[in-house]
Amino acid sequence: MAGENEPQASRLPTRVLTIRQPYAHLIRNGIKRFETRKRPLSESLAEKLRREPVAIHAAAGWTNGQANSARKLLGQLAGLLELRLPGSPGRVPEVCELTLGAIVAVVIFDGCELITPELIAKQTRAELFCGDWEPGRYAWRIREVRVVVPAVQGWTGKQGWRALPAELAEQVAANALGVAHVH
Repeated sequence: MAGENEPQASRLPTRVLTIRQPYAHLIRNGIKRFETRKRPLSESLAEKLRREPVAIHAAAGWTNGQANSARKLLGQLAGLLELRLPGSPGRVPEVCELTLGAIVAVVIFDGCELITPELIAKQTRAELFCGDWEPGRYAWRIREVRVVVPAVQGWTGKQGWRALPAELAEQVAANALGVAHVH
């Protein structure tokens, strides 16, 4: 069991959330600090997610249209910040280099906020590129990110919240590096 001073994401994740690329990569690298969705987190789930780590699974595939959208987003972000692949200084990742079908990070969420013009005004340009910030939607705040290296294969990936099998949770926890990003 994690000690009081130990980062929360070092505990075994019990849930997994599948996210399409390049968004899983952007979360993994601390660029995307909010996951924007149509629906809020329920109060009970939001409270659990403040204490329980969640594995972030990069979806296993995408359509040509999704790949083209990812390519466009990465190109736009490259102009705003230094978006790099680990171990590849000086170059923006190509869509074909993004990990698919694997758990790439462990995060701790820190609540859910209704997207308002005031919340939008507080975001960086890069953050606004990384989600659908239409007022009336919801922003799930990511407080802590741990990078999983190497990424863990073996999860088939399904939309929505899923329970993470214990054997995969142990492998994810073993591969999770120290806290990479705290927001």
